[in-house]
Amino acid sequence: MTTRRVVIAGVVVVLIVGLLVWDRNSEQQPAVDSSRDAGLSIAGGLDDSAESSATTVNDVSDANTEEESGDDLEFTTCIRALAANLDFQEDQLEANGGRTEAARAAAATLAESPDPEHRLAVELLNRWGPASTAPEGNFVPALNEPLHIWYRLNSCPLDEEKKCNDETLEQALVSLDASNSEAWAVTALGRYRREDMAGALAAMQRAAAGAVSNSYWTETVELIDRALLAATDYEYRSRTTLALGSTFWMQQDLNGIILMCDERSAATDEWARACEAYGELIARQHDALEGRRFGAGIQARAARELGYDEYADQLEASEQERLSNQSLLAFDIVLMSDPTLLHRHLDNVRTNGQRSATEDLLARELPPLLDQFGMNDCAEHFL
Repeated sequence: MTTRRVVIAGVVVVLIVGLLVWDRNSEQQPAVDSSRDAGLSIAGGLDDSAESSATTVNDVSDANTEEESGDDLEFTTCIRALAANLDFQEDQLEANGGRTEAARAAAATLAESPDPEHRLAVELLNRWGPASTAPEGNFVPALNEPLHIWYRLNSCPLDEEKKCNDETLEQALVSLDASNSEAWAVTALGRYRREDMAGALAAMQRAAAGAVSNSYWTETVELIDRALLAATDYEYRSRTTLALGSTFWMQQDLNGIILMCDERSAATDEWARACEAYGELIARQHDALEGRRFGAGIQARAARELGYDEYADQLEASEQERLSNQSLLAFDIVLMSDPTLLHRHLDNVRTNGQRSATEDLLARELPPLLDQFGMNDCAEHFL
């Protein structure tokens, strides 16, 4: 008899963090959207002792909680069976003291490295866990490293925002990455907070005309993955957990941009046109999972200020669209199942944005797995 222990919940907790855009008013450490908490516990701790080579839906149906019923019960059964069939082993990070300890141990190993990207990796890995127990940081961004500058411009607590509105850093970023709309958007926000409205509008117009919408999500994942490969013996699942979770501290202040656009679009049509065009761009290709919704929201409010109420109504309807919790949990599990998938997914994110890339990976990779395990009846819960 083969015993397969599946410990997934801890991994999924952190994977989800890397896929979402978080409100900057939230506590500054990786956390899980409460709407998905119920789903997270579904796959965790499953101890499957089935003798067959494939775990069927019936094999795990008895393990579900009495509180679940209907669609929830069916989804719980399906996700547990999928996890069991993919035969995950115990989470290496949990076996070695937990994610915070593993992240900070890797940071300590990298601390003496002269490599500029390792300096940023150390900063991000040390931010895992309570801030009160983190090693004291002395990170100084290199002006020729876009990720360094992006982190510094977007990593301030709300009560210290003005300290981070550094014109030198903003100018360095747009000089290094002039085709990136998000470099101009963060510059517009800095100028707006310094009450330079003419400069903010000029930057927002450049953001609206950008060739790409990149908040450095893929670059951050790859940077942490490379650093962990250099400093640790962590396997794919553990490296991916820490890499995706570390993007939390690189997230863009999209809420600040929304507030800026709302206020200024109500004042002038120039601002409304710039914000509407910027919203269309990020809705189409932003690398954050929720970029499409944020972009549609910015577009809708700007369009309404310009008098396009019917178009604004359509945009507001699309703003409510999001991937289901079930699809996201299935995505997390599938991504962890094959070490070749992460970098293929990142390439797709760069080209098509994270929302489209996530849908594409599910549509491409999940049906063959369900067919292989005789789980085709579960497709309706994931796709």
